[in-house]
Amino acid sequence: MRTYLFLLFCATLYGSNFVFGSLLLQEFPAMHLSAYRLAVSSVFLIGYLILSKRMVRLTSRDILYLIPLAIIGMLLHQVSFFTGLQTIDATTASLIVSLSPIFTALLGRFFLKESFTLRMMVGS
Repeated sequence: MRTYLFLLFCATLYGSNFVFGSLLLQEFPAMHLSAYRLAVSSVFLIGYLILSKRMVRLTSRDILYLIPLAIIGMLLHQVSFFTGLQTIDATTASLIVSLSPIFTALLGRFFLKESFTLRMMVGS
């Protein structure tokens, strides 16, 4: 039962992300909101790694790979998300974001010739 409560809590947080994002955009610019959000989550995650003793030492090569990945995968995503919320409502934004795994699978099939299995279709 505890696991299902955690799953419900996570789904609630994820779903409220769009509504709270729309509300917060009335007070903060999209770039500032993205920076605040990433800073708070980074502090939380680094604190968790330190407390759980799972912190690993990164090499300069790791950092060289992580910087562009962080800019594209995190910063650009957050800025695009909040900029989009300025122009469309939260419901439409949630539908667009929810469809991204399906489009990723279709683009992988088209460009990379990856298989699109029956299990993936049913799950989508």
